[in-house]
Amino acid sequence: MTAPYISIRRRAALAGLVVGPLLLTAGELVQPDSGDGADGMAAAIAQSADAWLIGWTLTMLGAAVILPGLAALSARIGRRGSGLSTAGTILFGAGLLGLVGLAASELSLVPVVNQDAAAAVPILARMNESAALLTIFALYLPGWFFGLPVLLGGLFRARVAPWWSLAAGIASVIVGFVLADTVPQADAVSSVLMLLAFGGVLAHRDPARIAVAARTADATVTA
Repeated sequence: MTAPYISIRRRAALAGLVVGPLLLTAGELVQPDSGDGADGMAAAIAQSADAWLIGWTLTMLGAAVILPGLAALSARIGRRGSGLSTAGTILFGAGLLGLVGLAASELSLVPVVNQDAAAAVPILARMNESAALLTIFALYLPGWFFGLPVLLGGLFRARVAPWWSLAAGIASVIVGFVLADTVPQADAVSSVLMLLAFGGVLAHRDPARIAVAARTADATVTA
């Protein structure tokens, strides 16, 4: 395994930090409104089964491709900020896994509703109260709510993220959870803010590190 191969693989993983939020945004724009409770979900699926399938498939793929990017980010972090970054990676990774599980659960509803929408309502109600779904939400909600700000806080402390990436990450959580009922297409806006946050991380170049590298290069040339 050569160094260029490792570099290409790492860059491909980091690209997931951009591709993932884009897929999440697209998925959230495509997904029909699920309404209230099992009745609303059954009606939404019956009326727009294709949009439901496409939207939740994009959501699943978006969450999945971000995960390798989180692992690749660890190579950029030194001791400074490593504790926060590690905690954020674990939390946010758990949230992403929860979202993958949630998307899989939502996709599994389509064949149930397609057989008989009316008969599917009590089945959906039982699924919504199942221990499996509660476990998924136990991963998803705290991981998604706390993980991204903690991760970006660690990256900012490690000087591998600008301050506005941290601000965008915090805004992403606020819009997606606190303002979900007041901001139009709040989930999509939240994903766009996540894209801005990770884009800032990937584009950031720490001036102090650049200066050190320049001095090292000058010393090497002089020697």
